[in-house]
Order: sequence, then structure tokens, then C-alpha cells
Amino acid sequence: MRDATLHQSDAAVAADAFAGAMEIQKTPAAGIWLMFRITRNDADADETLNITVYDKDTDAAWNAGTDRKVSGVTSVVNADVANGGTIVRYVLVQSDRKYLNPYYDVGGTTPSWTIECSVVSGPDQPQTV
Repeated sequence: MRDATLHQSDAAVAADAFAGAMEIQKTPAAGIWLMFRITRNDADADETLNITVYDKDTDAAWNAGTDRKVSGVTSVVNADVANGGTIVRYVLVQSDRKYLNPYYDVGGTTPSWTIECSVVSGPDQPQTV
């Protein structure tokens, strides 16, 4: 089940695709943080994953070629995460539009990634004394 408002979970992503829109009604001036939890599902040595976040005022006809890019995670490759391993990446997004939609651009011989995207408060900050 997907709550398309604050969380998305996509298993076995093996082809370029939009994840699904999240209705945010625009971000505060400081933006919002998206957390991507990325698990690698295949042992091929040439797997790649790029995530680009797009925004729009309507949740229809998303197009990675023409819609506005607002943020993203680039160049997650096989060397970044072992087969079966998981990494976390945070992305700050600022938008004056109603919807955000992550786009997964995958490459390699037989790529397979499980990707979860959630709206969060931000990455852990180092404690200062």
C-alpha cells in the first residue's frame, strides 16, 4: 500500500520511472527534506541509480524531459552499496508548487533497487557541546 502524500515504497525498480506524486501544497521557505532509503537487489558490477525530484501544480502527465527539476540524488553506483545493502540519502527540496515526484533513472545490465522515499525533518546533525 502506498501513502502518496508522505511516503513511497517501490520494490525491484529496474527501469526508468516516476515514483508517484506527493502532495505538499508547496514547501516552507526553508524547504523540506526527503529521505531516500536505497537497497541494492542485484550483484551486477555496472548498476547505477540517479534520482531527480520534479515539481508541478497538477498530478498529471509527468515528463522527465520537460517538467521542472528541483533537486535530486545523483550517481549511486554499485561501489556505493553492496548487493543486499542499504544506504540513506537526504535531499533538501524547495518548491512553490503543489506536487513533488521523484524520478528513478536506472542503468546497468540487470539493475534492481528498492527505494523508499519519505518526507522527514532532515538528516541527523552532529551534536555540539
